[in-house]
Amino acid sequence: MDATTELLSDYACRLTFDDLTPETVHQVKRTLVDTLGCASGAFDGEPAAIARRVASRVQGNPPV
Repeated sequence: MDATTELLSDYACRLTFDDLTPETVHQVKRTLVDTLGCASGAFDGEPAAIARRVASRVQGNPPV
């Protein structure tokens, strides 16, 4: 892991909800709702159908 990745992952692991400002929490909620709305609206689109077909063929054996 490079130094930048380690710095960011350490920061994210130490971050708690209490560290976030109310403005940050509000913006994250707005972004999440927007993302879910976009995903819902695009679900039946051709690019999403292609992605689902491709993903259904992928298999993996993740480490435990």
